[in-house]
Amino acid sequence: MFDSSALVGVGGLDLGGVALAVLALCGLTIVMLSTRRRLNKSRTPVPPPMRERIESMQRERVATRDIEQIMLELDELSRQVHGRLDTKLARLEVVIHDADQRIARLEQLERAEATGTRFEVTLGAEQPVDSPGGVSPTEDNRHAAVFELAEQGLTSVGIAQRVGKTTGEVELILALQRTKDSIESASRTPTPTA
Repeated sequence: MFDSSALVGVGGLDLGGVALAVLALCGLTIVMLSTRRRLNKSRTPVPPPMRERIESMQRERVATRDIEQIMLELDELSRQVHGRLDTKLARLEVVIHDADQRIARLEQLERAEATGTRFEVTLGAEQPVDSPGGVSPTEDNRHAAVFELAEQGLTSVGIAQRVGKTTGEVELILALQRTKDSIESASRTPTPTA
């Protein structure tokens, strides 16, 4: 099923990047205007009183801090959006891979039926891609570094940088592990009988 929340921009534009560029442009405009005002004030023959200059400098510092804070928040938002997109892309790739395998199996069955060859099919042998049990032991071993770093308290961004994966892949690995753990703990919990 198509997830419309994966679309970020209109016409292929990344809204996070566009928003960051617009904010940077606004910040540059504010800095230019404040510089222009300072230049105009410096051209006046009578310097402003010391108190006004101090207040002006304080306002500029506050404005600069506010702009820096907004830039940091936009950067964090951009990272979160990219992480979510990476996660959705990784899930989509897994689903596409599963669909390709099923198509290949169907084509094999069609060829076997066309030639009259008897072909044995076992239903329920495959585990769905989304099931936590669908992770093979070799994949568990490859993801062991991700699990260890997560247990040490690193964020998904930090883990991704250390193991050389995208943030989305790391978040997907950790989410699948949490799902697997919750299913295993639910299956161990005895159900009350009436």
